[in-house]
Amino acid sequence: MRIDYWLADAQTGILREPIDLGRASWSLTVGDSSLSTIKNRQVGKDEVKDVDVPWSAIPGETQQDRWHAIEPQRRAIVAFARTSGDIRAGSIGTPFLYGVISGLSCDWTSVTITVSSVYSLLADRYCVPEGGYGEQRARGVLSWSGMTYRGIASEVGWQCTDAKPGGLLPVDWQYRGERHTRVGGEDATLHTRTYQAWNVANLSGKDILDKIAGLSDGPDMQWRPYLTADGTRVRTRFLAGSDTDPSLPQPAVPPYWSVMPRGGTLENVSVDWAMSYQRVYATGSGQDAETLTSLAEDMGMPGAVPGYVMRETSYSDTDADQYDALRSAALAQLTAQSRPIMQISGEYDLNDPGTPQLGSVWPGMRCVVDMQGHPCLPDGEYDMTLMEMSGDGGSRVKVLFDVATVPWYQGIR
Repeated sequence: MRIDYWLADAQTGILREPIDLGRASWSLTVGDSSLSTIKNRQVGKDEVKDVDVPWSAIPGETQQDRWHAIEPQRRAIVAFARTSGDIRAGSIGTPFLYGVISGLSCDWTSVTITVSSVYSLLADRYCVPEGGYGEQRARGVLSWSGMTYRGIASEVGWQCTDAKPGGLLPVDWQYRGERHTRVGGEDATLHTRTYQAWNVANLSGKDILDKIAGLSDGPDMQWRPYLTADGTRVRTRFLAGSDTDPSLPQPAVPPYWSVMPRGGTLENVSVDWAMSYQRVYATGSGQDAETLTSLAEDMGMPGAVPGYVMRETSYSDTDADQYDALRSAALAQLTAQSRPIMQISGEYDLNDPGTPQLGSVWPGMRCVVDMQGHPCLPDGEYDMTLMEMSGDGGSRVKVLFDVATVPWYQGIR
């Protein structure tokens, strides 16, 4: 297995020529995978970290040719995973990362390339209707009601890309128009979103998607690249969890790793532990004493005998002007961290037989980790969600799984 890189047109994904990036570091994530924060549903990120490339690796005979080959905002980089079978068949492989070249820094011998994912690019796009933002007044409004969360997210994404002059990106916003099925007693405002152009400072596409994903039942989101049928271009498919299952779509057979003292496919396994929180103070829009608030708490652990030390945290979303949405976000924060949690990480070799391969395993997938003989965890199969994958261009891949309740925790007694 090896990783190859291609240059492409940023707006269309049309492949241009290969480029040798050497052992470039890369990572794919879904959600927040750090124990210093919370187990929150957020939007998938993918990135190639700054890559230092010798000038000899840049296509082109002249300075102008080389500039146009890697021109920021105009060109993109696509990473392909190629198995030994792909190489024998002359196949380009399976794309697993797409990013727009967003910056260059060069000296006499090399150029450093910065690449931005679709998700990060949406920080510089605003969900404002064309013609709705005037010179003296901004009266434009975009509103969606009765739609699924991922349907609203797709509409926002489309408004921030295809609907803007020159805003095209190779993204399939596949859930546009998807309707939500209401359940008895449900608050209808939970699936209604209105964005007014005068509030543009809070309307970047990235911020809006983060807030939708951060709800207690908000969906995971991700962009997965794929090669078109004619093999000439790469597009990205926007994937998101549904209203009934906020996790990303899952394969029929989950990815599998084994862990054992002398062997196994997952190596260098480590387990990190963190304390829990029992109370979340959430604030929304408004000023001073009129600020919208919500308090989410679960005081069972401090009340146990013997009790656990109580911890509190705060959450703020100045754009939240509806109590139900703020309450949902507060409960999401509490649910994610109201019990003692742990997080497992490790690494594996793509060349080991039977290991999950790039392009077929993605962050957000539910996985099975068969743990045997680890000094601090009981033996057994752990159903976990893969949260992050990273590598440096070689065959070894680091993986980080979602936080989970400590298995030794026995509840409140």
